[in-house]
Amino acid sequence: MVQPTGSDVYEFAQSKIWDVATTDTVPQSMQARVAFKEYLVKRGVNQFVADEFVETNLSFLIGEIQKTSEDWSALGVPSPIYITDQYGRIVTWSNPRFEEITGKQKIGDSFCGTWSLVRNSYERDFLFFCVAYLACLGCRKIFVTDTSGDCGIDVIGSSESGALRGLVLLIQAKTSQNNLSKDALFKDYTKYLLLRHEDRWNSYLDALELAQSKDGIGVVYMFVSNVEFNDGLRKAARTLPVILRSGRQIAHTLSSYASTSKLIRFRDRMGSLKADLTVNLAKGFQDS
Repeated sequence: MVQPTGSDVYEFAQSKIWDVATTDTVPQSMQARVAFKEYLVKRGVNQFVADEFVETNLSFLIGEIQKTSEDWSALGVPSPIYITDQYGRIVTWSNPRFEEITGKQKIGDSFCGTWSLVRNSYERDFLFFCVAYLACLGCRKIFVTDTSGDCGIDVIGSSESGALRGLVLLIQAKTSQNNLSKDALFKDYTKYLLLRHEDRWNSYLDALELAQSKDGIGVVYMFVSNVEFNDGLRKAARTLPVILRSGRQIAHTLSSYASTSKLIRFRDRMGSLKADLTVNLAKGFQDS
């Protein structure tokens, strides 16, 4: 007989409940104890054993769900669920009164569909979402640079006007089906440090029309992924320094910019993206 453990609490509170909460079919309200029991029973735990384990560990479960919810907020992404009391009653983002009940901002209606697209895109397919993200940030020149000898840079962008004109955003796009290690970040950041000493840097500035900039040039290196980052990688990014953007954060920004169906239309129209400093991909968004 399968016996429940504390690991089940962590797995459910940090992952499984969020898989349910970030679908378009999530109910307007949930009971943490009921959802957790169903999870345990599906794992093969006896119903009576599951009942007892849930009641014994309910406070522990609620606390872990709240911690994960706070992590969403710390990333600037509204949590899709809110626990309303000590009994584990939950109101979800699909409830039309979510903001009234919780006093919290709700995720956009397109978030779930967009996040599904982002986290299930790999390799070069993910480049589109990086390009779209730069377009959301106001970049009016965006180029894919993902090729051999790219010095750890896959997408570049810059703004032509406003308070941040002269700012260059450099993206290293990394996809995975599992967690990324901090070693992956260190490896790509080391490549980036060599960029200023390469002729390729001048080519990037020429494409962005910043080689003769009278504003100076500011550079931001971004490590962007379809998955979420662990604490070790987050700490490393603060040390380097590097801006991290996970799939969840990318989806939040994109869902505020366009509907999921509209993003799909943009993506299909652009087709396969290849390194080319003569093709300004920002125009693909401006013309629609």
